Amino acid sequence: MNKSRKRALGALRLAATAAVLGIVAYFLDTRAIIDKLAGVRPEWLVAALAAAMPHYVFSALRWRYMTRRFGGDLSLKRAVPEYFLAVLLNQTLPGGVPGDLVRAWRDRGRASGNGNGNGNGNGNGYGNGNGNGGNSRLGRHTEGLGAAARGVLFERASGQITLVLVALVGVLTLPGTIRDNLPLWAFALVPLGLAAVVGATMLVLRRLEAGSRTGDKPGRVLRFLRDGRRVLFGPRHFVMHVLYSLPVVASFLGTFYLAGKAIGITLDPVLAISAVPIVLLSMTVPVTVGGWGVREGAAAALWAVVGLPASEGVAISVLYGVVILLSASPGALVLLRR
Repeated sequence: MNKSRKRALGALRLAATAAVLGIVAYFLDTRAIIDKLAGVRPEWLVAALAAAMPHYVFSALRWRYMTRRFGGDLSLKRAVPEYFLAVLLNQTLPGGVPGDLVRAWRDRGRASGNGNGNGNGNGNGYGNGNGNGGNSRLGRHTEGLGAAARGVLFERASGQITLVLVALVGVLTLPGTIRDNLPLWAFALVPLGLAAVVGATMLVLRRLEAGSRTGDKPGRVLRFLRDGRRVLFGPRHFVMHVLYSLPVVASFLGTFYLAGKAIGITLDPVLAISAVPIVLLSMTVPVTVGGWGVREGAAAALWAVVGLPASEGVAISVLYGVVILLSASPGALVLLRR
């Protein structure tokens, strides 16, 4: 993709963000939303920020786990600040994945030094050629940026898979009268969210490996799919990455709940567990910057469906976005340090 096309797509996403937010503001009571946001209580805002922090640690642990499947040697000390930077970039730049691209790029040297396909494990306990779980097979065909990219992409995919599962459970646990009134798009978000994750994963991989035109391209695609099946759906790997992902989802839900408390709204815990994952899944639609607008539109629609003021759902969603952005601000220090 040439630079002019990239700039055009970025401009389109910025325009889409403004347009979607404008539509939400047009159909809702903007004054009520502003009044709610103007009454933020500092103690609950701090609590929401604190609730957002565990997601960086557990996401970094998940990333380290995935990276090591491909022979990488990513330490938690390095992974946590890199994850802060990635979230900051994803929240502020068009595309939804620039932070992940940067994360893969900055980790490429470490991956190439450890995932060079020799299968000897080089002291990190993975890919030692004894056939105990197939890690050597994973590392054999992924080196340099390719290995780093797979670690990042499958880490993101694993998190979205868990969010889809939680959203599905949430929809099924909604009270029957509410579930019957849900629009079809609310149910469609679950499979569409998963499809968006898979599509984004393939797109980013294509961009990252655009410079590698030699070799057997169909073979590389098949190896990529096999790698994904093993690290995402292999029984032991599936359990491990879900165990890392569940605290991440819990952190998101807690942040959303406390953002509501910060503006004087106490969410019903059942509705929070049921509806909030659907709102968060809407952010996977890659048409705006950082999910802004799409998230607020989904919140407005869901709150209206369950009989709550749509303006309250939007106000919580806006403050949630602000809290996530503030929580990621230490990522700027990573750029300054390096």
